[in-house]
Amino acid sequence: MKIGFGETPFTLIEHKIFNDTGTPGTKVFVRSKSNINVCEDDIRSEIGMRFLTDPLFSCYVNGVKVTFSDIPESNIANERITLKSGDIINIKIIDTIESDKTTKQHGIAWHVNSRLVGEANWKDYGFDEIIDGRSAEAKRHTIVVSADFLKTAVKHDWTGFNNTTEFKDARDKVFEFVRAHILGQTKQKREKALENIKIVHQAGLKELTELRVERWQSFVEQVQEECSSISEKDLIKLAGVLVKMEQSDTKYSLVSKLHELNADQINNLHNILAEWSLDLAKEVLDELQLRLKLLDELRERVFDTNTREVQDLQPLFHQGLWIFGPEYETIEFTSNEGMTKVVQKLFKAEESGSRNRPDFAILPDSTVGSYSYPAYDIDGGEIGVDRLVIVELKKPGIAISTEEKAQCWRYVSELMRKGLINRDTKVTCFVLGSEVDPIEREARHDSKNCIIQPMDYQIVITRAKSRLLKLYDRVKNAPFLEEQRKNIKTEPMQLTLISNKLHQK
Repeated sequence: MKIGFGETPFTLIEHKIFNDTGTPGTKVFVRSKSNINVCEDDIRSEIGMRFLTDPLFSCYVNGVKVTFSDIPESNIANERITLKSGDIINIKIIDTIESDKTTKQHGIAWHVNSRLVGEANWKDYGFDEIIDGRSAEAKRHTIVVSADFLKTAVKHDWTGFNNTTEFKDARDKVFEFVRAHILGQTKQKREKALENIKIVHQAGLKELTELRVERWQSFVEQVQEECSSISEKDLIKLAGVLVKMEQSDTKYSLVSKLHELNADQINNLHNILAEWSLDLAKEVLDELQLRLKLLDELRERVFDTNTREVQDLQPLFHQGLWIFGPEYETIEFTSNEGMTKVVQKLFKAEESGSRNRPDFAILPDSTVGSYSYPAYDIDGGEIGVDRLVIVELKKPGIAISTEEKAQCWRYVSELMRKGLINRDTKVTCFVLGSEVDPIEREARHDSKNCIIQPMDYQIVITRAKSRLLKLYDRVKNAPFLEEQRKNIKTEPMQLTLISNKLHQK
């Protein structure tokens, strides 16, 4: 070894050395004394704290073997754990006090019959849950676990342990011991971090009651203990989220839901929030949920012979015009009560039914709803009706045939006579029922701008599924749909949430 200076105090020079014993190894020596006086005991101490994890690896200083007894009492502690079986686990805790640059020569070292099993590290057998290998504590602690009774659990090549009941019990006890020790070592560090976090969020904490502040602090302290790898920066962010949870109505129920997710689902949630804003994602999901619930209610009601009245379906179709095609969801169609009154008078509909729902006509064998949007001139003023959609729902048992299709044309022609629409108004009439006469399935064109399209409910449902990109079949067991089905079955005489919202409109 050649003596140097500064950041390179010495340089190793390779020499071929042959000793009397013929034992292979590395010998470090100097030919002249160093100006820095370091006693042999200090050298043996430093080596002992780092190079005794493998009993088969021996270190000598001036011919004297380094042992655990060379480590000062302030840097080493001996403990023992007695298992229920009566077996004894001996533990040596070595603490260099000052952290090394890496975790090499640190971690958990398992000894069986004075032989190292596997490697000394923090990652095996789940101990990285206790301590982050990048932390200062991981770079200063070495824990030697001696358990000779685990000989039968050691793998044949001594690279680790088989997952036997005996080893599981020993591992769990050692895990608890190491966790308690590390928590004790990091207590002051955690307390200091907690004080910093309180300072950062003092404004939000002032808005909370003492009880809520206590609950918040208890939660943060638990996170500190359970998630050793979390940085103070991330903990500050998490603590801020927890303050907002205390201020919210839902409190910590979100944490409960996160707890139910597995690692892949957590990653998926992170990716969603990285690519979508929360408000935008909610807006999209709310619209999708509304459509899925509407489709599910239609599916339940149109095929249920116990549906109270066919008029219960009309409000659903008002909200579900998108089912018939993209052109019906890009425009805000509204109920046209004026046109409805014309239909009511044309067929002498009962006034009592009309007063209950003035936005559609209740006829003896069906209900008729008219939904339109206006036409505008170049100045933005309304000049009539640009497009009209008429939805007629036939009662079960009435097959849609020639007469039913012709009846729709009478609505349209009467509206023309009254001046509510003109021949330039694009009119689409959908006549829906439980069955359609096979020879009348084709659409009827009564003028260049009027189309009358018969359709059975099964086709309607199929179209709706297609318009939702087949998502319904993939999410049909979603909790919000299951809850809606219960409402429909337990309250057959009432419309569900979607229908009620439409009624209010």
